[in-house]
Amino acid sequence: MSRHRAPGTIDKVNPPHMDDHGLMTWVFVNIGGDDRGGHQGFGGMAFENESMAEDYVDDLCATFGVKHMEDLVGKKCYVLYAFAEVNEMIAGLEACDTGKRFLHSAWYKRHHPDAQSVLERRRNSVAGTISLLQLRLAEAEKALASVGDQYVDWETAP
Repeated sequence: MSRHRAPGTIDKVNPPHMDDHGLMTWVFVNIGGDDRGGHQGFGGMAFENESMAEDYVDDLCATFGVKHMEDLVGKKCYVLYAFAEVNEMIAGLEACDTGKRFLHSAWYKRHHPDAQSVLERRRNSVAGTISLLQLRLAEAEKALASVGDQYVDWETAP
């Protein structure tokens, strides 16, 4: 079994609803067969309007060959991860019945053609982390160089 693809069963859905983040939709998947285990949510996108939320639900349902989001409960799928890290966000779902895939990135790019790919976002994130760590390293080296200037040795001080 791949760290990028794990068997799962959809066990709960939250159709489009308003919460403190805006208009959201969630699918909860019981994941089994590897050390990811347990339950994980898929979705959680804050939609710009009801039309986008409806399009998302329609495309997701079409992937599984169902008409209503509630009909997804009990459907077998593969949970797809873009990166093989534990606690990674789900990138998509592959329906066992139809073999079709629903990928967040592909759906989002249809609505926002200039959006960065998952790989571009991850590279930018890692590059940002490196820049921050380099800045922190420079600050720490500066602090180390001057730590003696700020020290008073009370054991030997008059």
